[in-house]
Amino acid sequence: MDLIDRQFGAVHIPPAVKAEVLRHPNPFAREVLKNAFASGRIIETTDVDLEPISLLLRRTLDQGESEAISLAVNSGSELMLIDEREGREVARRLGLRLTGTLGILMRAKLDGSLTSLKDVINELQINHAFSLAPALVERALREVGEN
Repeated sequence: MDLIDRQFGAVHIPPAVKAEVLRHPNPFAREVLKNAFASGRIIETTDVDLEPISLLLRRTLDQGESEAISLAVNSGSELMLIDEREGREVARRLGLRLTGTLGILMRAKLDGSLTSLKDVINELQINHAFSLAPALVERALREVGEN
């Protein structure tokens, strides 16, 4: 959350994504997320009509991804944070500019906020079941000078 806050400020999410993140299986992560909502670092956006696009997208995506893409399209978002492959493909086809967890970590490495991208990726993969293609990890490490 600190890296996201430093790089982007507040993050706006739709109701379905809020429900998903607050069901996070890790109690520590749930507490961090609850604090982020309380402090305004994550803002649930309910004043945008998500239904038209979201309903169409639910044929191939889950409700959270559908609402998030709909929110990004309808609010004119400059950048969308999304990790799931299927959601990224749909968002790209709609012309959205994207980043994900790896992109945030790469920016943090490049600006000096992170000392080792490789260590953080290993931590995410081993302790948090975060899945990344080996070729993607290799390319990211090369781009930040950790090859």
